[in-house]
Amino acid sequence: MTPGQGFSVAAIGDGTKLSVGRGRVFIDRLNTSLALVGAKFSGTVDALGLTPSSSFAEKRTMVDATNALLARVETERTLELSLTPAEWKKDMLALALLANTPAEYTQVATPVVGEVLTTSSIKDSWYWPPSGKRKLTAYAVKVSAVTKTEGTDYELDAETGAVYIKSSGSIADASTVTIDYTPTAITAGSGLTQINIGTAGTILAQVRFVAEPMTGPIHEILLYKVQFSAQDIISFLGQEFGTFNLTGTPLVSATPVYPNSTYGVVFQR
Repeated sequence: MTPGQGFSVAAIGDGTKLSVGRGRVFIDRLNTSLALVGAKFSGTVDALGLTPSSSFAEKRTMVDATNALLARVETERTLELSLTPAEWKKDMLALALLANTPAEYTQVATPVVGEVLTTSSIKDSWYWPPSGKRKLTAYAVKVSAVTKTEGTDYELDAETGAVYIKSSGSIADASTVTIDYTPTAITAGSGLTQINIGTAGTILAQVRFVAEPMTGPIHEILLYKVQFSAQDIISFLGQEFGTFNLTGTPLVSATPVYPNSTYGVVFQR
């Protein structure tokens, strides 16, 4: 008999379980009461993985030099979730920056008079309004109440409010420079998202993955409660399409959706 012939019918590798993964990730940040508030689609994610790990206590013989292992007990078991988002969606970026749920920036169109940009100006330097106001209109840059000339003495970026003191202009070094302006009203829904870096306490979220692979079995993953933490560089500048990494530790749920599952479940179909 040819070696292995007895297994040729029911124990063969036919490639049906090979996988090239694709799919959708959804993240629902839990509120302070640990309640679900609504899952956000994460956009394109280049990688998603779960890494189980264990720690052990070991006892070896002290009777002789064999150092034989007498007993081994698992003392810790940990899961780690890793994600690599490729689309810079605001909710995903807020997780990576350890920020609270992002909000819309708003401002009112109240005229501002005499806001001090600097009390000791330096030529060939940039200054921003300390108030943080942006989308400036009807502006005038002044030194000792004398209005300076845009394009000759200074340049201004109205979107960000930045003022550049020109080297060739008449604004002398060590001058007190002020600005009058009216900021454009910005209301919620305008599309200017504000992410307050590092302001979140413990970040907990439910994570779901629904696969749509190029080939192979379809997996669905549900992790009930994941604690997210900072991970790696967030590259805002580079020559390739930017990605960033998220890491999270699944925690035990006191109210699992499915019986006998403490951290979550993986379905395969």
